[in-house]
Amino acid sequence: MLLWPLAACLTLAVALAGPLWAQADTSSSTAGQLWPELDVYYSLSKSARLYGIATYTIPTDNGPGSQQYGLNLDLFTPATRLRIRQVVQGADALAQNRAQPLQLRLGYRYAVDFNTTTPGVEDRIILELTGRVSKPAFTLSERNGVDIRWINGAYSSRYRNRIYLEVPVNLKTYGFTPFADVELFYSLSKGTFSKVRYEAGAQLPLLPHFTTEVYAGYETYWNTTPSHVAGAGINLVLSW
Repeated sequence: MLLWPLAACLTLAVALAGPLWAQADTSSSTAGQLWPELDVYYSLSKSARLYGIATYTIPTDNGPGSQQYGLNLDLFTPATRLRIRQVVQGADALAQNRAQPLQLRLGYRYAVDFNTTTPGVEDRIILELTGRVSKPAFTLSERNGVDIRWINGAYSSRYRNRIYLEVPVNLKTYGFTPFADVELFYSLSKGTFSKVRYEAGAQLPLLPHFTTEVYAGYETYWNTTPSHVAGAGINLVLSW
């Protein structure tokens, strides 16, 4: 019963990846990338959980990429019940997110960028506050984040704002959640906007405690090369 969403997931990933290779070869200002990611959630109580992340950037032109790892603490108000029913129960944390009107995240990321001869190393402290409006037909959230960063020892900071829309779809024997979001990045150190990122995809529950997210993304950078990035991502989400 769960083989068809897995097949659809792989098909979509291949379909998204193909044009990225072609685009990376024909445009000097637009790069193609793949974004694999692993997310692991572990519940500590009704109002707290740990969230670990490992994510990678793989250029489609065989150039150098990047990787980052992080550990976060999520704090929220205990929800009395989940408003959105999932026919197939995947990663509980994703359904739990939709029931939280307010969520605070404190985290740390370690990132290595291989785009230069000497790898760039970044230590990042993350502060995020997310507010949500959850209805049976959709969930709309706004995330405000501040990144306090040391890149090769040099201090910088930035602000991020993301608007995220989820629309659950329940079939007779299966439920999944399409989503779309836009996130704007603003450099607090320089006083300028640095990047905007768009994503669209779907959360596909596969097994108890396990969901995969497949999506396409597009980024526009200011004052950097390349100035545009087209990407395809797949996130493996586990929660207990």
